[in-house]
Amino acid sequence: MLRASKILQYLSFMENQGFDADQVLARSGLSPNKLRQTKMDLSYAQLQTIIQNMISLTGNTALGFEIGSRLSPSDMGAVGHGMLVAPTFRQTIQIWRAYAPTLFGSVIQLSLAEEEQLWRMYVTATLPAGVCYQFCLEEYLALVASMGERILGDSVSYGELQIQYAAPPHRADYQKLFRCPVRFDCARTCISVRHPKLDDTIQTRDEYLFPIYQHYCARQSNTVIDESSQAFGVHSYLLKSLGNPPDLVHMAEGEECSPSTLRRRLKAEGVNFRKLRNEFRQDFAKEYLKTTTLSAKEIAYLLGYRDTKPFLRAFKRWTGMSVGQYSKTFGPD
Repeated sequence: MLRASKILQYLSFMENQGFDADQVLARSGLSPNKLRQTKMDLSYAQLQTIIQNMISLTGNTALGFEIGSRLSPSDMGAVGHGMLVAPTFRQTIQIWRAYAPTLFGSVIQLSLAEEEQLWRMYVTATLPAGVCYQFCLEEYLALVASMGERILGDSVSYGELQIQYAAPPHRADYQKLFRCPVRFDCARTCISVRHPKLDDTIQTRDEYLFPIYQHYCARQSNTVIDESSQAFGVHSYLLKSLGNPPDLVHMAEGEECSPSTLRRRLKAEGVNFRKLRNEFRQDFAKEYLKTTTLSAKEIAYLLGYRDTKPFLRAFKRWTGMSVGQYSKTFGPD
């Protein structure tokens, strides 16, 4: 089910359109504070109310397309980044199927069918038919089209788009997004893809970072996560900042608040940025020495160290062991 963090994204979008949170959340029993302070899933009724409010306020029946087209990998956290650096489309889809429901809160479920000349992606949603289902599907379709363009440019070739429900007034938007024949009132919703093949390598792949994001997604999905906490936000920021020196000032800019406000929010949760950064670095280093063949220099770079020596000293302080000793004791065979 959709997570509270996803609704907060909707609130941000609607605020930019000139509508406040009270208007968007009317009759849902929710408030921005409740969404930020409580780890929760939304009921179908709450989700439907919010979506109907957004469409009514904007007068835009194609609002799902507009919101989905604006989603970036960063908006999707580790799931989005993992999809972007996946070596093949098959692995991109595997990341979504395995982790999007838990970590991104998506109601969209996927299955694949392969044929000689094309492959098909069948799309279902854990929602009853109606406005809410159409909105969530259109948001996902726009995301598929934008991610395909981001990954492969104009070289993605779709065969046909089949939609389970009747054609809406904005049916032309479907054709515009996928540049292929579109049929409505079909037995199932399905996207047919001619190129690339599922196992063709894609240009945004990063076979170095992909297993890191994949492993992180797996760990997150097995952990009880309070996505509304500021500490979780720091953890996500540090993951997205791999390879760059992370600091509180840059994170505050991303959170659209001042460094002092961010410090105050963290203090209210009983933590601070430096402590969270050190815990993340320690956890990351230990995990990847255990499970990968990354060198100390590579791990140090990913954690934002510009020189290996400070990382080596920090690791000895964290564990009481040198990197070499730790890797020899716990590393992969």
